Amino acid sequence: MQPVCIDSHCHLDLEQFDVDRDEVVQRALDANVAFMVNPAIDLASSQQVLVLVRRYPQVYAAVGVHPNNCTDFNKRSIETLRKLAGDPKVRAIGEIGLDYYRQRVPPEKQQEVLWQQLVLAAELGIPVIIHDRD
Repeated sequence: MQPVCIDSHCHLDLEQFDVDRDEVVQRALDANVAFMVNPAIDLASSQQVLVLVRRYPQVYAAVGVHPNNCTDFNKRSIETLRKLAGDPKVRAIGEIGLDYYRQRVPPEKQQEVLWQQLVLAAELGIPVIIHDRD
């Protein structure tokens, strides 16, 4: 019996896959990848990922705001994430974390947004997908 393989971090929603997304998913299945988790990077992509995962029974979603995209994160953002996380295809909060390499968002803001998303994940009892760089 072969082990079940899970791709815990694929970005099938990116435009690079627009021309052959179905084939990419099929190649993964053929290679014994039973499930895939597609993390979002902001609120808009969280909604787009939820549309995408409905096309593929083996692909699940993570909703969240990446540290390089959290400048406008506010109280309404966390409530939007809470609502999106209620979708049955959501398996995690992500891609969240800290990125001090690019410095697109001040570290204090990144830390605040990370904490809010960690609290949300804890409240919902679901895991997180962490981005960490420098």
